[in-house]
Amino acid sequence: MPFKDLFKRLNCCTGSGDDSSEQDQDERDQQSGSPADRAQRSILRGRQDGRSPISQGTNDEEEIESADEEEHTPTIQLFRNAQGFNMHNTRINTTVLRNGSPHDALAILLANSAPSATYNSKDRSFDTPKCDEDTRVGLIEEIVNWAESDEVPSKLLCMTGSAGSGKSALAQTISETCAETRLGASFFFSVIDPLRNNPDRFVASLAYQISRSMEEAETHILRAVEKDPAIFKMSMETQAEVLLINPVLNAIRRWRSKRHWIIIVDGLDECKGEDHQAQVIRVLHTCVDKGLPFRIFLTSRPEYAIRSALASTGGLSGAYHIILNEHDATADIRLYLRRRLREMGRSNGDSHWPSEDLLEILVQGASGQFIYATTLLKFVGDHRRSPFSRLQIVIDWISNSPNKRSRNPFASLDALYTNILSAAQTAYQESFEGEGECPRLIYRLMSFVLIGDLHIIEVQSLAGARTIERLLMWDDHECNHIFDDLQSVIRVTDYGYGELNKLNIAFYHKSFLDYLLDSSRCRSFHVPPDMLIGDLAVKSLDHVLAVDLDCEFSSALNLVLTSDLHVTADIRGSRAMHHRIGLRATDVRQKYSLDVLDLALLAWPRLLPLALIICPDMPIYNQICEAVVKLSGGGWDRLVKLGEHSGLQSATSSKGLMLLSVDAHKRNHPILELCKSLPVPELSSRPMYASPRRVTYSPALFYPLHKLLEQSHPSLRQVEPERKPGKGPKRTEKI
Repeated sequence: MPFKDLFKRLNCCTGSGDDSSEQDQDERDQQSGSPADRAQRSILRGRQDGRSPISQGTNDEEEIESADEEEHTPTIQLFRNAQGFNMHNTRINTTVLRNGSPHDALAILLANSAPSATYNSKDRSFDTPKCDEDTRVGLIEEIVNWAESDEVPSKLLCMTGSAGSGKSALAQTISETCAETRLGASFFFSVIDPLRNNPDRFVASLAYQISRSMEEAETHILRAVEKDPAIFKMSMETQAEVLLINPVLNAIRRWRSKRHWIIIVDGLDECKGEDHQAQVIRVLHTCVDKGLPFRIFLTSRPEYAIRSALASTGGLSGAYHIILNEHDATADIRLYLRRRLREMGRSNGDSHWPSEDLLEILVQGASGQFIYATTLLKFVGDHRRSPFSRLQIVIDWISNSPNKRSRNPFASLDALYTNILSAAQTAYQESFEGEGECPRLIYRLMSFVLIGDLHIIEVQSLAGARTIERLLMWDDHECNHIFDDLQSVIRVTDYGYGELNKLNIAFYHKSFLDYLLDSSRCRSFHVPPDMLIGDLAVKSLDHVLAVDLDCEFSSALNLVLTSDLHVTADIRGSRAMHHRIGLRATDVRQKYSLDVLDLALLAWPRLLPLALIICPDMPIYNQICEAVVKLSGGGWDRLVKLGEHSGLQSATSSKGLMLLSVDAHKRNHPILELCKSLPVPELSSRPMYASPRRVTYSPALFYPLHKLLEQSHPSLRQVEPERKPGKGPKRTEKI
């Protein structure tokens, strides 16, 4: 009897069946779906009918494989070399302990992972960021020492940094450095890759890589997949428990190894959704908390999810935290640019190109931002063009020269900034659902920064965040919502809390400010300077002209100011004075309103002269003219009365009016002529409230904005106050 017929009969005897419907299904399975899908269906059918897949031999031999709980047993072969015999009424009973081969489970695990997310994937092999030779040496050594040390203060290292500061290059370099010894797994999130811009394949990817690098865990991980192939449809926490935590703990209990592996997760901010980012953080923290032999290196921009986790009440409060922007990269960028550009110069016959002066211009333009230097080198190094002419294009763009050409050498950098602003605007818009039309996020950011700059310039201190919000007529704490999703491009330093809260806002990189001030680069996110300045001038004057000096508000003003308290003095320092003079709670609330008035008095003299010059063609110009008319028709008397108690503000007010008069005389503008008849009082300026501790601040936006406006309005050079070239005056603040 042929062996094929013999095994058909054997299958009938054992009840396994060989009906046509099952054969048809098997044939369809073999012809359709991916290999991983066919492997998963094979395991599921094996679970349903209690059979193990039987492999077909090439010499009409049939092999049945079985395995015990821990390891595979040798293959059992039936009727090897049997000839010329018959079997009747035979029943063969077998016990199968496995539902599928390890190759099936591995295929399923691979099919649910993201191979493109690994540090050495083919998809990342082009233009992969990596630290250049002799750069970031100290940081790399610090991270590698942490990864290899047996005793560390925290098994989880978080590195945060602004956009383009070099986080991914460091993660790639650490991955390659540890690849031969301790790298367990890597996952590089990317917002443009649908397989790795979400956490759906995150745990499976780590589990697959751990099964390859940690041999003792392979059996346990694959057995978990075989036991429940639907695990990939479960929550990420459940996947981590089943595919990572339990298998790895079982492995180390059996093998008793003290070795540890490093897990590298880069670009958490590129995982879409704050909830998803928080979920990834929880999984990583659980892995460390459960005692897995891992060192986890996590990088991210300082977005909300990671900031919350690293806060004192967050899950990662005890993590080892490296703030990349606190590590000055200027020397590394200089070395990087000099080496690469000199290589281009030698290839084109000039081994001394570029000069050190040109190199320094490029280094200053980068302002510590590695992505700026990388983008520059890609543009200059285009083999189809001369690097000498391409570098001149870059220099013209950096200096904003009238000769700059239409080709933007920083197009890829601009795309990065556009993506950041788009995501931030979308998140801000979602918070406005049901509350009417959502304002432009970047317009609000620039409004807040510009008003804060004016306070720094005039009073040498920070304005209260609540004060700026009320001058701009926003809800309290609105600025927190504005800054939440922009902290990869701006640095927010927080002083105080509640009503005492003061925020110092600065741009991480000059390139972002250049992007914002150039309409051809930021396009839909451009804020016209004339619109911004005109709007803020009107708002400031509206607050000044709305004060009723005959109401109780005026008595509160006199009470506070005659108590020798400067309106902008630190309120914490004045609480004792409030108590001593018997200031009621309602008066304190009025005191906060006075802070808004005080800020308006500081702001309008700077803003109104600019607005009258640059806004004649803007719709807001009529509002500006109306404000000037109100000011000339009795508003000045109001300012004089207020100034009797606050010399500093009146001094700046009179300076603003003098500037207006000078410009009116020069330009013979009919609206500005109204200012010529206004009296200018001689009032001395009172010193600031004493500051026991000093901190230096710099305005972030006002001077660059003014310099930009000078190009189209040369008369502003006479209006602009004197200052040191390139810098604003130093400022101090009590904190």
